[in-house]
Amino acid sequence: LCLKIFELSYDGKSFKAKLINTFGRGTPLHIGETGWMYTMSGLGNAIPDGMDLLMPSMATKVGVDGPMCGLSRWQRSNGMWRPVDFQPLGETGERWGEPSVVRLPTGALLFCVRDDHKKQPGHPGWIHGNQQDFHVWLSKDNGRSWIRRVEVADVRMGAPVALGRANDGTAYLVANPGYPEPVLDKRRNVLNLWPLSKKLDALGKPQTIRNAKDFTSGYGSWNIDHPIYSVVRLADGKVHGFLSYRVRDNWRDP
Repeated sequence: LCLKIFELSYDGKSFKAKLINTFGRGTPLHIGETGWMYTMSGLGNAIPDGMDLLMPSMATKVGVDGPMCGLSRWQRSNGMWRPVDFQPLGETGERWGEPSVVRLPTGALLFCVRDDHKKQPGHPGWIHGNQQDFHVWLSKDNGRSWIRRVEVADVRMGAPVALGRANDGTAYLVANPGYPEPVLDKRRNVLNLWPLSKKLDALGKPQTIRNAKDFTSGYGSWNIDHPIYSVVRLADGKVHGFLSYRVRDNWRDP
């Protein structure tokens, strides 16, 4: 894998991207003096924490069995952003990855991972099963410790899952809904949103964000997936939450 770090600037008319550094297998990105090595960023943007940034990430170190999901802390020095600390989630699982994080109005953090450990029955190779789980953790100390709040089995596809937050503070999960039987050609045709309860311990009724049948008569093999939640301050001075996702025709773009 290759990790490239860019710095974006905006002069009021256009964005400019400056390549800061490139890291790879032979030149890993070390996280300060912690012994951790950065392997992958999560889904979504970083969360401001004073002058620092908190990023959902994956990292590994000598003596650790595989990459761990957690929060990395980034600081800017000598004209460059670099990770200086990594706080692992404290739990790990087979085929965990693509973490995401949001900050609640209370200041607490919510964290989730994509857990695709369930294999599709009847296939000799590894194919993600059609019924995977949701996991959500809560931290009240800025990511130093986590408590599992949501654990719901067999509700989503083996596909990316993202954590988001509405303007009223309601947290939610976005993913492709699961199916009780193997459905190989329409596994990601629908994208749903599940709001979290006020107590952050249960899922509400799912809402469909996009369904392929709404824009194609053939309703073939489409991917409506890879949801990403972002917080952006626009020219009106207000903070807005955005949810984006991929739409791909598998027949034309396999």
